[in-house]
Amino acid sequence: MGIISLAYLLLLLFHGKDSVLKLELPKLQQPPKGILFLFLGLLLLNIGAVLHWFDKLWALLLTAGVVALCDRRRLLAVDYSLLVTFAGFFVFIGNISHSPAVSYLQQSLMGSAAGTYLTGLLASQFLSNVPAAMLLAGLTKEADALLLGVNIGGLGTMIASMASVISYKLYAAEHPSQAGKYVRTFLYYNFLGLLLIGGAVYFLL
Repeated sequence: MGIISLAYLLLLLFHGKDSVLKLELPKLQQPPKGILFLFLGLLLLNIGAVLHWFDKLWALLLTAGVVALCDRRRLLAVDYSLLVTFAGFFVFIGNISHSPAVSYLQQSLMGSAAGTYLTGLLASQFLSNVPAAMLLAGLTKEADALLLGVNIGGLGTMIASMASVISYKLYAAEHPSQAGKYVRTFLYYNFLGLLLIGGAVYFLL
């Protein structure tokens, strides 16, 4: 998959128009070392919570409390709408995981590598690839095919990968008049990549 993706990127690179990019990076003020190491400790704490080494609720409360004491502006700068959207996907996944439709997927589509791959790819277009992986992981033994499906499934619609949603929101905030053009360009190249890369990997399964 990596070689196919690289070939696609090189194809876009050599067939694109030459242009000069002007990039101005803002000067970032380095925080005090004490704050830096404190936040690094919070990062490790939360990684440990994800790995079930620490209680998730206590990790959340401790992180929020420390950030509020050290720099409460950071809490105000969080994109809570994006967090709620992402959390909503996981709640939705939990609600439908035992539905008859999911049982049908397991019985009719997830028994083969090709079926698992296509199901992961298509589910990612509507559920986002991480929630789709969580929903489908328990329904198949074809782990490699599922991994390929949800990985390539990050291409396509904007919701297929939350990283794409984040990139759009950042761009639209800086260039609101060009948001529509961004979406059209995004969808064109993403669906082209989904068709080429997704199709090539399917025939290699």
